[in-house]
Amino acid sequence: METRKSDNIFGSYVFFVTKVIGLWIYDKNMDISKRLLTLAILIRFIEIIFSLINIINILKNFENNGNLRTIAILFCLAKLLFVLLNFCHINSEFREKSLWKYLAVQKFNRNHFKLTKITLYFVNILFILLLGALVFDVIKKSIPWYLLPDRLLTIHFYWTFVIVIIHFCTCLQILITLMKEINIEMASMGDQIRTADLRKIKLLTNQHSCLIDIAEIVNRAFGWQNIIIYSILFIITISSLFGFVRRFTSDLLIVTIARQTTIFFLSFGLIVVPVYLCEDFKQEVNQFNMKLFYFVKRRFSDGFQDDELQFYTIMKRNMSFTAGGCINLGYPLILSIINSAATFLVILIQFTN
Repeated sequence: METRKSDNIFGSYVFFVTKVIGLWIYDKNMDISKRLLTLAILIRFIEIIFSLINIINILKNFENNGNLRTIAILFCLAKLLFVLLNFCHINSEFREKSLWKYLAVQKFNRNHFKLTKITLYFVNILFILLLGALVFDVIKKSIPWYLLPDRLLTIHFYWTFVIVIIHFCTCLQILITLMKEINIEMASMGDQIRTADLRKIKLLTNQHSCLIDIAEIVNRAFGWQNIIIYSILFIITISSLFGFVRRFTSDLLIVTIARQTTIFFLSFGLIVVPVYLCEDFKQEVNQFNMKLFYFVKRRFSDGFQDDELQFYTIMKRNMSFTAGGCINLGYPLILSIINSAATFLVILIQFTN
């Protein structure tokens, strides 16, 4: 199979942004590019320097304001996690070369990736709003000088953060698309118990097993990133809710409240989308196992003995995505984050009072 250009994995727009912010280290032939690798490392060190300077300035200027200082500390912690996330992602790309090469040569219809497209549209809208709000504040001179680098750094980290999530979601959607094709082939067998082509069944079984192996590689490649991603989303959720509650009871502009609300719903959406895709892939895997079980069961009742298929049916291979083996990426995670965020929000409000 001929290797295609790597920008077909994510789409030309996402691929362009990925290279600009230093989160891609492969060339068109999916070999590590020294130029892109050097650029990625250089951008990471620049992020560290500016983040530390920015954190020091913010903590100094918010020293006497309890409410804003609490929010500032949360966002400073998030900035350090942003830097760590980008380093982990570059390291993962460097270690898992075989995974990205495999994904690069897969033929798929990008129309199946509607969920990622919708997420990207909302992300672009928020990016425009954040950039527009920054330009408006600069023109009106309503933003202190020490907050300007913070806002620019936030927009940069915002893009790197979203790009890593899109990389993970794209890998999941490729796997889901391939698994659905296997299930369609399996369903086309219908009730052809006696006339079924066993070679084709065994081929589909092997493809099913290989996709689960690749899913385990994806899970390992994004393990640390997912831990950091959900830690950041947890912090953003708490800080946005805290800022909303505090500013809702104050005399600040409604625009500020609306911005906090938008950030909350965006962070909540970024929590839900990867979890939904992980559950979708798990469901497709279970669907194949169920179809194969009924197929083997009917053949066995008709007197056919297929030891290899029976053994694979007994194995019942499944796949559960985790964040570094610590957190299961499933629907219960959403409720856990909501409950934990509500608890920490109450603690923060009482602490600042």
